[in-house]
Amino acid sequence: MKILKPDVNVSLDESHSLIEKIIEFNADASDIKFLLFKNEILTDIDAASIEFKGCKFINCKFSDCNFTKASFTDTIFSGCALSNCNLTESVLHRVEFENCKLVGSSFDEAYMRNIKFAQCNCQYFSFSQSNLKALLFENCDMNSASFSDAKLIAEFKYSSLIKSNFFRTVLQGIDFTTCDIQGITVSIEDLKGVIVNREQAIDLSRLLGIIIKS
Repeated sequence: MKILKPDVNVSLDESHSLIEKIIEFNADASDIKFLLFKNEILTDIDAASIEFKGCKFINCKFSDCNFTKASFTDTIFSGCALSNCNLTESVLHRVEFENCKLVGSSFDEAYMRNIKFAQCNCQYFSFSQSNLKALLFENCDMNSASFSDAKLIAEFKYSSLIKSNFFRTVLQGIDFTTCDIQGITVSIEDLKGVIVNREQAIDLSRLLGIIIKS
C-alpha cells in the first residue's frame, strides 16, 4: 500500500507559540500554516475546528485537549503525547505520527487519508465509525483499541492488537500476519478475505465454534 508522505518544508517558522496561535484562531479563524512547534505543553485546551497545514510538532505534550472537527494536512508529530485528546470528526490528510503516545485518544467519526503511525503507543484509542483509507500502523501498541463500525483500508506491520475491537468492520484484504491479534473482537461475517497466519487462523476458528484436535 502506498502512503503519501506529508509535504512539509525543511525550513519552518518557529517564532510563535502554539497557544498564541490557537488564541488567534479562536479570535479570527485564521489557519495555522507552515510552523514548527517544539516542547509545547498544553492541557485541557479547546482547539475545536482548528486547521493546521504544513506544520511539524516535536516533543509536544497535549493532555485532554479538544480537537473536535479539527483539520490536519501535511503535518508531522514526532515524539509527541496526545493522550486522552478528543479528535472526533477530525479530518487528516498526509499526516505522520512518529514515536508518539496516543493512549485513550478518540478519532471517532474521523475522515483520514494517507496516515502513518510508527512506533506509537495507541492503547485504548478509538476509530469507531471512522472512514479510514491508506493508513499504515508499524511497530505500534494498539492493545484494546477500537475500530468498530469503521470503513477500513489499512496495513498493519509488527503491531500488537491484543483485545482490539473490529466489530462490524469489514476486514477483507487486511493482513494481520506479523501482528498479535489475540482476543480481538470481530463480526464473523466480516472475516471473509482477512489474511492471517496458521496460529491466528486456529485462534479465530474458536469464534466459529470449531474445535481443533491435535
